[in-house]
Amino acid sequence: MGSIFVSVPHGLRLKMHILLILPILFSISYTQEVVQDNVMMEHGDQETNWDPWTPCEDDSDCPEYLMCNTRQNRCTECMDSEDCPPCMEDDCPHQGEGVCVYGDHCCSADYC
Repeated sequence: MGSIFVSVPHGLRLKMHILLILPILFSISYTQEVVQDNVMMEHGDQETNWDPWTPCEDDSDCPEYLMCNTRQNRCTECMDSEDCPPCMEDDCPHQGEGVCVYGDHCCSADYC
């Protein structure tokens, strides 16, 4: 009985690895593009010249989807976890109660 394994030349093996890696890289790139598009749709497509590091005194100084974070003196999504909506999606890193990350943004399935 002969061996079922076939010797593959090094050059062909390298091409096979490249053919396996390229689709993975393209899918990662596409996924990142979709996530960015979803974030833009959530926060509106209108262009703005608003600087996210501009100091604020109260919520009226911030876009409607942000709040004035008095600890950081700038507009953020949250200051504490109770400012965040619950994340119930299956791929959410912290399912259940909302989680405020770094006192800056709410943890979601897309970004945590």
